Amino acid sequence: MEPTQEELRALKYPYLIGLESLAGKPNAQGQNVVRWDGHSHTCFTRPTIVDSSKRNRSRTWIETGFDFGKGVVKSVFRIRGKPVTKSDAYKFYFVPFPTPKEIYENAIDAGVDHISITDLNTMEGCKELLSNREFRRKHPDLEERFIPGAELETRMPKKTYDFHTLVYEPNERQFERVMQLRENAVDLKHYCDDQGLILALAHPFTPWFAKNQVTNQEDFEELVELFDILEARNGITIEEHNKALEDYCPVAGKGMTGGTDSSIGKVGTTGVEVAYTGRKPTKQEFSTAIVDGKGRPFGEHGGIPVVQESYKQHALFSPAGYEDEDHYRGGKILRPEISPIFQFMDDMARKGISKYGTKAIAKWGYKRIKEQQGHLKLPK
Repeated sequence: MEPTQEELRALKYPYLIGLESLAGKPNAQGQNVVRWDGHSHTCFTRPTIVDSSKRNRSRTWIETGFDFGKGVVKSVFRIRGKPVTKSDAYKFYFVPFPTPKEIYENAIDAGVDHISITDLNTMEGCKELLSNREFRRKHPDLEERFIPGAELETRMPKKTYDFHTLVYEPNERQFERVMQLRENAVDLKHYCDDQGLILALAHPFTPWFAKNQVTNQEDFEELVELFDILEARNGITIEEHNKALEDYCPVAGKGMTGGTDSSIGKVGTTGVEVAYTGRKPTKQEFSTAIVDGKGRPFGEHGGIPVVQESYKQHALFSPAGYEDEDHYRGGKILRPEISPIFQFMDDMARKGISKYGTKAIAKWGYKRIKEQQGHLKLPK
């Protein structure tokens, strides 16, 4: 017997069960606030991980990014440099990346006023959501509540390190230009300023998927000082780093954004809020307040439990077969077509989760960040 859509949703998003909505609730200071989760990912996100077999033959990477639209894989898969079929690829990595509709509705359930989809290097998820007439009829306030965006793999001129930025509400022409300029963060910043686009430096202390992290203090200060807006609370970043950014931004005269950075549909639990009196601000007024530095972080921090939860969710929807019976059952219930495929982290997904456990892997991830960036300090 096939599970119902509600049963599937409860299985895919168990943390939504019993979630206390923030809708209409004041903040800790008793102020009325507008809340925004400005960082989330859907099944359209496009990492540009390249074949790394020459660097480490024990790891397996997909050679190109791929199109996750409607769960259809349209790229050529290469495992250790050799082409493989779609069915072979399905045996390796299944991740429950949510659809744009799921992200939006999960955010509404959580009670935030605004939600952004910020897929990596693409706005296809935003386009799909906004072009869905049936969904727009179901959610007539979609235009006012949704803030489209993208997370960009970005570089500094004449530097070797990579980092991520977040850009919000570019039109199609502007986004094409943004994608061209992301190889030079200085030019990208000047263009966004000229066009009136919000551009933020994402999770400065946590370069999750950057191929070459910032490890030099001078480079780190140069990077932080370039941007007028920093992501001061990220739902995966540890509290120590989030708090440092939250304290730094007001003193340095910088605006703040924030978001869950969720790729598993847990949205609306981290972000930024703007306090108001009288009439509730419109989306445009809210965006202006963010640029003016009036946003303040709210919600959960990251850490080992959060990352562990994410890895558990990845395992839950993998039909590859894990030692945990419930995880395996989850993979059998949800057909491959429901869960778009994503190359995650080789042994971490295929055998690492069952062999080492999600907590051990989460600890490994944070240990790696601490080793590479633990010495970095925000500018004085």
